[in-house]
Amino acid sequence: MHLPAIFRFPGLLMCAALAFSLAPLSAPPAMAASEIKIVVNNQAITSVDIARRVAFLKLQRTGGNLGEKAREQLVEEALKGQEAARVRLLASDAEVEASFERFAKSNNLSASQLSQVLNQAGVTPKHFKRYIQVQMSWGRVAQALGGSSGGGMSTQDLVSKMLERGDDKPSTTEYI
Repeated sequence: MHLPAIFRFPGLLMCAALAFSLAPLSAPPAMAASEIKIVVNNQAITSVDIARRVAFLKLQRTGGNLGEKAREQLVEEALKGQEAARVRLLASDAEVEASFERFAKSNNLSASQLSQVLNQAGVTPKHFKRYIQVQMSWGRVAQALGGSSGGGMSTQDLVSKMLERGDDKPSTTEYI
């Protein structure tokens, strides 16, 4: 017996639903490998973030304990990014993109070639752009907090001044 197409479609839909329901309920391999390692004011830093920063440090030819340096940088970056967002001085996506393109051009690369290099190195353009955004933004925060006196303040002075102005003290939690 030949059923009209309208009756066959729900059967196909049911078969597809059954097939998907029998599939294992696990995250994709890349996601399964990511673990939250540090939490900075409710912002998670994952093992993937740390691995990308280690790769970034290798590109910069940084020596020493790269894992520890990566953790320290990411915690500091999270705090700086949060403060820049709090005082509404976070660099815009357009500014970050323009800076990314200038960086590529200064290295005789196109933005897509730089992206390819970063991906091959395990850094990713997104990670590098976040780094750029925080660097650009923190300069603005430093200027806003320290004024334009010309005399540079240390990061510690800026952090203590930042804490004086805000009620919430930043906190970090590291999970081992």
